[in-house]
Amino acid sequence: MPEVKQPRRRLAPTGEILSLPECDVTNPGDLAAWYGNFGYDEKFRKVRLANARELIRARAALVEATISEARIDDLARQEKTYLDYLAYNLRGRQIYEAELRNSRNGI
Repeated sequence: MPEVKQPRRRLAPTGEILSLPECDVTNPGDLAAWYGNFGYDEKFRKVRLANARELIRARAALVEATISEARIDDLARQEKTYLDYLAYNLRGRQIYEAELRNSRNGI
């Protein structure tokens, strides 16, 4: 009888304007690569923030408004796509931290 593959449990994809890779939360290696030291999460957070800045610049260009770079940075950190990514990342980090605690406690 052929082996039936179980679906991989994944965090919900962000699926907005910029598509980023997903983390397989059932794989300890993926979790460590994303949320461990020098993990991907911080790099992709910066990519998402840069994307949010570009969205702000594009909206300002449509209405021919002049906005300072400091204001663009402030508005980008309030952009829905950036905040959604932070929430997405927090769920993954919580899973990673729980797995790390369990492995250290021998669970």
